[in-house]
Amino acid sequence: LDTLFPVPTHPPSTLSPQRLPGSNLDSLAALQHVLKDNHNRSHIFFNRTRFHNHVTHRALATYALGGSASLIKDYYEQDTKNQRPSLKSPEPITQENFFEHLGDENFYQGYVTFFSKQMHEERASGTLEELIFSEKWNFQEGRDTTDQPSMPFRFMDGVLHPMIHVGYEAEFGLKEMLAE
Repeated sequence: LDTLFPVPTHPPSTLSPQRLPGSNLDSLAALQHVLKDNHNRSHIFFNRTRFHNHVTHRALATYALGGSASLIKDYYEQDTKNQRPSLKSPEPITQENFFEHLGDENFYQGYVTFFSKQMHEERASGTLEELIFSEKWNFQEGRDTTDQPSMPFRFMDGVLHPMIHVGYEAEFGLKEMLAE
């Protein structure tokens, strides 16, 4: 998990939001614990209505705003009470079965693993370009137009929730945020 959630990088440019003073090694350790534990324990949806898990968002924002380790831990304790447990995917997601289980939340962990592998083989931008925006991954020969993968629509789904993860990947250099 250390390679999935390394030490967050500095903001990519001076135009990016800057970290406020206050974060230290203890708050960094607390942040990494929250990111890893949430990744292992929690589903991306915290309820059956498909409301999204925001645990990592709050932890990263608290850290960036100079929050202490105890504050990060306290918020996490509070947040985990409402999270659904992560489910083991019924089967791994591969390039061969990628389209078969789109939208099936039981395969969430399988898709996270698939996207994680893709990002370790390619850069995050290459993964996005190929799996979200390329014609190959959006228009399948022989499929009805109402049954196409429509990856850009999925990417914008959930009140732009995936865009929040992309932003955190770019700001903190955490590829796993993009995979989730």
